[in-house]
Amino acid sequence: MAENGAETLRTFQPLDGLRGAAALAVATLHGSQMFGQGVYFRHGYLAVDLFFVLSGVVIGHAYGGRLKAGMSVGEFARIRLYPLYVLGLSVMGVWAAYAISNAIPFTMFRRANWAWTDLLSTALWSAAFLPSFSGDWHARIAYPLNPVSWSLFFELLINLLYAGFRRYITRIVLVIVIALSAGWLIHVGLTYNSLDRGFELDHWDGAIPRTCFSFSVGLLIYDLVVAGAPRVAVPPALLIAVTVAILYVNPLSGVFDLVCVMLIFPALVYCGTRHLRPGASASLYGFCGRISYAVYTLHFPLVVIIMINFGGVRTLPVGVALGLGIAGLVLLCWIVDRLYDTPLRSLLRRLSDRPARAALAAAECAPKQTA
Repeated sequence: MAENGAETLRTFQPLDGLRGAAALAVATLHGSQMFGQGVYFRHGYLAVDLFFVLSGVVIGHAYGGRLKAGMSVGEFARIRLYPLYVLGLSVMGVWAAYAISNAIPFTMFRRANWAWTDLLSTALWSAAFLPSFSGDWHARIAYPLNPVSWSLFFELLINLLYAGFRRYITRIVLVIVIALSAGWLIHVGLTYNSLDRGFELDHWDGAIPRTCFSFSVGLLIYDLVVAGAPRVAVPPALLIAVTVAILYVNPLSGVFDLVCVMLIFPALVYCGTRHLRPGASASLYGFCGRISYAVYTLHFPLVVIIMINFGGVRTLPVGVALGLGIAGLVLLCWIVDRLYDTPLRSLLRRLSDRPARAALAAAECAPKQTA
């Protein structure tokens, strides 16, 4: 696969805008579902497939930098994913523990009145980044404390598989993987008339092809970009508008999902892999990218807590409630990024660099063999 250190993902600002818009669409979808007065961004679940394409681009770029320099893909993924994952898990876990200890009745994921054993079993599985397989109390939800975590699990898994087999992955191999997973994906879309599968334990038949197809497409896109393939200069605002429109439309259709995932999303990402001149637009897209993962990871626990503890919010017009909620979520995620995620990831990167620096120093200090 082609590699070129000149292309840096950090300067693909349109992709940051796509990521941010998709994360906010997912948050709006789940917020409106819990609000109970209509569903907005009904196709928000397709944002996951867009995230997988972007993840392929991220990993493709990372192998030109930190991973080639010695960081393992496991370290890279843990540093990128784990801090906010743990924060979301902790927020929901602490609140659930408070509710249980104070006998506050609540219903989550088709089960009412959680017990300590319920909380402990899922917390142990989730802390290891694994789905919860203990009992059937969670009605087969893979990550009961934060259901969106299923996509993070499959992202980590595909990252590790890519790292293990990277030496064998050529452009031809990528095309073969894409073709095979596309066939499986078509079967899933037509069988269930939707690609909204992954968050339950028996949804593996949808989660695997969604992950393999979109991640491999992302790798191929990055490979083509660094090889100098021509790109169309589409305005980033148009790319974002198309993404928002796709996620917002209401009629559910497996064919619509397949067209979006297999054709439109790859085209949007390919057109978005370009540089923008510094300015207000580039800064705005960069901001959207910085908060996107926090929005995706934290919105579900926060929505659950607000809906259970502040029932009066349901008396507000749904548009007002969602608007205030999204604005508050963006502000909170910006604070979390500045004060928690960025500093912690920087610390983890420094710690991960220490063994490599120590090995390099030892090699430099070792006596050299003479003939």
